[in-house]
This record gives sequence, structure tokens and C-alpha cells, in this order.
Amino acid sequence: MSVGWVRRASVAAVGMVLLAGCAAEADKPLPVPMATDGPNQVVILVPGMVCESCPDRVTEGLVMLPWVDKDSVQADRKLRQVRFTVKDRAAFDLAAVRETIARKGYKGVSLLAGPTES
Repeated sequence: MSVGWVRRASVAAVGMVLLAGCAAEADKPLPVPMATDGPNQVVILVPGMVCESCPDRVTEGLVMLPWVDKDSVQADRKLRQVRFTVKDRAAFDLAAVRETIARKGYKGVSLLAGPTES
């Protein structure tokens, strides 16, 4: 048995385990969103937001969206959730949120709440 074959088999096995983990994550129910305290607030789940610098990177992405109130973004790394206020409910675009955050390296963003009415 060659070393290359063993290495490829090991990589394939690791990939299968990672895919199984992703499928298990996808089957989990969404968590309860962090509390909102006003109108036009959105709460999203960012599963990959786990390290100390992650909230800053996600915030950098969100504030690039013109309809996000830049001063309202609050990221909670432990909950892996971000709450922000939109300036105009009609302008809110979840696809744009997902795309912007994906460019920062975070995929699998889910909408937990929003935009709120009160």
C-alpha cells in the first residue's frame, strides 16, 4: 500500500466526517433569537462566528449594506447571532446579507427574526 493511497483515503474519511457533521447541524432546529428592543431589528445566525475576531469581520460586512444602521450592529460570538436595525424595512434583503457575510468567509447564515414591527 502506497503512502499516497493512505493519505487520500484519510482525507476522504475526514471529508465524510465533516459532511456528516454539516448534515447533523442542518437537522438541528434554529436557536431562539437574541432579544430585540425596537422596530426594524433583524437577528441572524452566523454558525461560523466562533473566534474573537469573527464578530468584527461580520460587522464589517453588514455595515457595507446601505440600509443597515451602522451603529446598531451587535454581534454575540457565544450565541453566534447578530442583531442589527434596518433603516427601511422594504429595503431589507436577506440574500444580500448572506452574500456580504459569505464574502467575509461565513456561510450558512439563517434569519432568526426580522425585521421586527415594534
